[in-house]
Amino acid sequence: MIPPKELLDSLRENNLVIFVGSGFSKPLGLLDWNKLAELAIDEFKQQDSNVEYLRKCLQSNVLNEIAVFDALYNINPEKIEQFIKTANNKIKDSSNLDLHRKLWKISERIITTNYDKALELSKPDHTIETICNNSNYEVSKSLRLNKWLYHLHGKVDDIQNCIIFSKDYHRLYNEQNGSIEQLRSLAANNTFLFIGFSMKDRFVSNLFNNLDIVFKRHSNNDRFILLHKDDSLKSTYLQRIDIANYDMIPGFLDILIHSKELQLQSPVTITRYLRRRCRTFYPDSAEFNSIMIELRNETFKKENIVNFK
Repeated sequence: MIPPKELLDSLRENNLVIFVGSGFSKPLGLLDWNKLAELAIDEFKQQDSNVEYLRKCLQSNVLNEIAVFDALYNINPEKIEQFIKTANNKIKDSSNLDLHRKLWKISERIITTNYDKALELSKPDHTIETICNNSNYEVSKSLRLNKWLYHLHGKVDDIQNCIIFSKDYHRLYNEQNGSIEQLRSLAANNTFLFIGFSMKDRFVSNLFNNLDIVFKRHSNNDRFILLHKDDSLKSTYLQRIDIANYDMIPGFLDILIHSKELQLQSPVTITRYLRRRCRTFYPDSAEFNSIMIELRNETFKKENIVNFK
């Protein structure tokens, strides 16, 4: 499998942001959103047998998982919050974080909608700051750093501030939210790789509809999603990278790691890099002309060696 050229370029330029979904943590024994809703219904039906109707609505697509959690919140808010906290605080095999460590070798800027601690436990060093949405000012300040882990929907240590219920989603995903503005700025200036998302998951569909707010007005040539070949994708702001099965993910990550290591070991001159970029665009296109202007300007400067770190 050959990754798209734009994705490989982002490794060289060190402007890749990885966006991680719940599917990436499933091998650790953590539940996907649908299974979590099913088990929550099992837990609550001991208190109120009527909640069994929620299961029928969930299975027939009358309600999505968020609506189920909303209904259970109306019955007992403390109980459903504690249930979700406990479910996401169980990493059955904390020693098996190799896949998560691979992500950190590719990029030290990761966003996740997961509440669990897998990415935190696999961080290569303590200087990588962990960010939540508790303060727009803190989010803005931290995202200016070169390395961070951004729990967009919160994390299990602070379940009351996690994005779980409809009211939480409405609070986060609106035009006035400072965190959304920060995401929009990241999207405008960086390449994104989405990984660990199954488009069959209704929670994911809801999430991607919300992300329309973030990515609107931007083209999709620098945002990629790793998907199973049979998954459909309605979102026009993402460019898909198909895999035959999810067992191919480790190999795909290894290709990106190897590519990054080779690029860091082989410094290139600025002009040589720009000449390479010219070849990817049609002559007289806006992109080609822009690079040619940069190339012309560079020829009047003393040529410096750049490692793109």
